[in-house]
Amino acid sequence: MADHDEESCSSYFIYDVFLSFRGFTRYGFTDRLYHALCERGITTFRDDENLRVGDTLLEAIERSKYHLTEN
Repeated sequence: MADHDEESCSSYFIYDVFLSFRGFTRYGFTDRLYHALCERGITTFRDDENLRVGDTLLEAIERSKYHLTEN
């Protein structure tokens, strides 16, 4: 049963990590973090470039396992 639940959860998620940073960190720190995660095979959503037609920001947030944000 646990294997089935784990499969259901993992198929729900589109992204491993959701990144949302504003200000000067967006193009410095966030850019380096995004590329480092991607290079390691971690599927990462960056709110300034990953939306496809029909996607919503809320869906990207909900379907990400982890969230890293800056207010």
